[in-house]
Amino acid sequence: MKLKIAAFAALTALAIAPLASAEDEFELEFQFSPAEVSTQQGAAEIYSELESKIKEECEPRSTREKIFMRAQTAACVESTLEAAVKEIDSPALTEIHNLG
Repeated sequence: MKLKIAAFAALTALAIAPLASAEDEFELEFQFSPAEVSTQQGAAEIYSELESKIKEECEPRSTREKIFMRAQTAACVESTLEAAVKEIDSPALTEIHNLG
């Protein structure tokens, strides 16, 4: 099964003068087997992989932006992960997400 999530990360550059604000959009593709998310162990592994991929996409590319945009990055990860879990619609995955 292939998951496609369109994510919007509103990245506001607080201390970078020329970049008052920017909007970043990406589409996340993530492949998994429905059988993998049917067990707690499999769902935990998929959740970890999904979270890592989302963090990689949400994180600003430059070191300077990383320093100033921690809150925006966290919001991007949280909202994209929430959307992905809802899209996958696995009780085991949802339980892991809700515990986090």
